[in-house]
Amino acid sequence: MTELLTGQDIRIAIGADPSIDVIRAAVQTLPFPIITCKSLEDVSRSQPAVIVLDETMLSSGSVQDYRSVANGGVLMASPEMSLEAELPIPINNNQETIIRLVNIACELFINRRSAAEAKLIARTVESDLTKLTEISVALSAERDTNKLLTRILDAAQNISMCDAVSLFLLDREPDVPELVFKMTRNDSVETTFYEQRFPVDKKSISGFVAVTGEAVHCEDVYLMGPEQPFRFNPAFDNEAGYRTRSLYCVPMRDNRDNVVGVLQFINRKYDRKEIVTPETIDSVVRDFDEQSRKSLLALASLSAVALQTRTLVDSINNLFENFVRASVTAIEQRDPTTSGHSFRVADLSVALAKALPQARRSDLVRFEVTDARLRELRYASLLHDFGKVGVREHVLVKAKKLTETDFNELRYRLALTRQRLRADAAEKIISLQSAGHADSAKVMEIRSGFELESERLDRFLEIITESNQPSVLASECKTGLAEMSSYLCDSDSGNLIPLLSDQQLNALTIPKGSLTAEERLEIEGHVKHTYDFLKLIPWTEDLAGIPDIAGKHHEKIDGSGYPDGLSAADIPVQSRIMTICDIYDALTASDRPYKAAMPEEIAFRILREDAHKGALDPDLVELFIGADVFRAVQGKEYPKIQSVHASNFFNSVCDPDHHH
Repeated sequence: MTELLTGQDIRIAIGADPSIDVIRAAVQTLPFPIITCKSLEDVSRSQPAVIVLDETMLSSGSVQDYRSVANGGVLMASPEMSLEAELPIPINNNQETIIRLVNIACELFINRRSAAEAKLIARTVESDLTKLTEISVALSAERDTNKLLTRILDAAQNISMCDAVSLFLLDREPDVPELVFKMTRNDSVETTFYEQRFPVDKKSISGFVAVTGEAVHCEDVYLMGPEQPFRFNPAFDNEAGYRTRSLYCVPMRDNRDNVVGVLQFINRKYDRKEIVTPETIDSVVRDFDEQSRKSLLALASLSAVALQTRTLVDSINNLFENFVRASVTAIEQRDPTTSGHSFRVADLSVALAKALPQARRSDLVRFEVTDARLRELRYASLLHDFGKVGVREHVLVKAKKLTETDFNELRYRLALTRQRLRADAAEKIISLQSAGHADSAKVMEIRSGFELESERLDRFLEIITESNQPSVLASECKTGLAEMSSYLCDSDSGNLIPLLSDQQLNALTIPKGSLTAEERLEIEGHVKHTYDFLKLIPWTEDLAGIPDIAGKHHEKIDGSGYPDGLSAADIPVQSRIMTICDIYDALTASDRPYKAAMPEEIAFRILREDAHKGALDPDLVELFIGADVFRAVQGKEYPKIQSVHASNFFNSVCDPDHHH
């Protein structure tokens, strides 16, 4: 049994009383250090594995007192002195028996210590698992990459109890992969950190771990053997007056087992509050034991997966952001005169939403303005006019009441009629001449008749041209159009047809603007197209409201809006916000060649008038004006798209409300 105990951390404390000399003589034959103790304080200070009590020691404290300071040490005493000791050791026994009893006590101590260590390991494992679970939840919930990296460093120090930790990310994009020194922490030394990049190779510890995927553990970096391909760089220690000792560097592996980064832990401590200096390092720093290394490997894997997830989410968000911008570009390509409108409405809407806590109405103040809601509103605003892709080209670019085709057709009919009248007059004159009746009076009469009809046709063309303008229809034009509605002219087939078709007459008699009622409905139908398009996209939960918000941006709280004539209760706050911002930008936009930009004061007056009429939310209008929301777009550059159409007039889907 003695051989089994040799090499263990065994010290035997024994009293100095002569009455136990027999026991002392036997114990001294054992291969363990012997400590002579006279008091409770001696035992507490030396922390022996076995304590052989005598009368002197028991005079300074009870057996229970010694048990409380023994820290697992086994108490032995003769039955005559105390019956409370764990193992009796009669003084009159022979040496062999005494040695056997002391060995049993030593074995009992080792079993106790093993049990205590196992219990401590179990508690440590349980604590680490709890921390790792909490960290996993926290890392998976973090949306900001920089904050995520900070959380990783915090977790690393809390689990490892290390003084310093550094995080490196592996960048495989360059032709030569690089290791990016992304972030570092040190409890003992304040340093100015800046991100660094260096090629990945095996010469540095972090580079070796990144290349091989193997962890590096070193009890003292300054005692590192020459057989390793890497070396510890003491530059930081020399510059900062620091002392690095224990080190553990681990790879961060994602769920595909690829190394995405490296975590480097330095100077594991007994207490996080301790400061590491070259003078205190021996008492403050310890090595990374097996359990701490396992926990840190687990943390590195969790961090890698969280980082991979965040990177993937960021990539998806970036992809979606670019998709939205491309969609807006496609929208505005159809209507270049309003380029930048969607971006301005988005900025205005987000700014107005952020101002909601300043509102005077309780339901607006209670509206929770979260990052997710702002993002949802922004995307809805950017895509609110996407439905204009469903508006026919000739309606969208219809600058005047008649399409160019219809106008040319009328000019052709008038020209054809003029030609037919000229031919008829010529035939009449020729017939008179053939019959010998072509006196000058009759010829003049025929020519005068032709000229009168020709002037009438000229007047018709003038009326058509004037009526075709998208301005208020003059009374003389109304009279002329009424006359033309019954005028018959020639067709290609030689038959007489009305000069104006019902459709053309309907267009020319539009009181103001260039759109017929049917064409205006088609323009207004862009909202339905927007909703139908956005509804096809499988939005995430926090963006699910986009189709509804965008699809109701032309509704008015008094039910006068479109496409569904909804009332206030059925219109989301976000849609009401966008409606105000949409109207404001339509009024003040300076990039539309068919109308001048209104000054802000006039635009504010119109918004207030609409609110007074019950069309717009009055509190949101006042908040828009009072919070200077309009400044959100001042001084900003927005995309410009060159028109591919000959006409620079577009029936913007945002403007019909102001054409009535």
